[in-house]
Amino acid sequence: MLGLVVSLVLLRALFPAGKPAQGERVVGRLDRALSATPSVVPSAAGAPRRLIASQDLRDEGRKAGRRLRPAFVDEILAHVEAAGWGTPRILRILDERTVIRYYDCQDCRGRPVGHSTARECSAQAGFLQGAFERLHDRVVEVREIGCRRVGDPGCEFEVFA
Repeated sequence: MLGLVVSLVLLRALFPAGKPAQGERVVGRLDRALSATPSVVPSAAGAPRRLIASQDLRDEGRKAGRRLRPAFVDEILAHVEAAGWGTPRILRILDERTVIRYYDCQDCRGRPVGHSTARECSAQAGFLQGAFERLHDRVVEVREIGCRRVGDPGCEFEVFA
């Protein structure tokens, strides 16, 4: 749950007080989504599964990313760093696949390394998805393939454009 609160703080950092109309709507929707989302919901088979509103965070992050108008990948990474989400670096670009690592990820900052089995940087994954969709003008897929919380050196995202 702490990761959700940190992600909410990150979204608020993306939308400073000078732009209340758009920023407050996104933050307000995220607040409502977090308060209304149950911690356990039944799956299709009837067995309970854990739900931590990660899809809501990813959706809100994606909306924030789609507001950018990047011409280059560097502009996306500069925005992430300026927003305080972490220090992103491109690890590799191969064909239509880009791997980005966040050093000092905001969601994982101050949390013990290797003390979790879950990767929960949903807002950052959504933000990258929205920004890359805007950059390439088509739907892209973003997967979180590494996370500091589970003991990786940083939070890594694989972008398929």
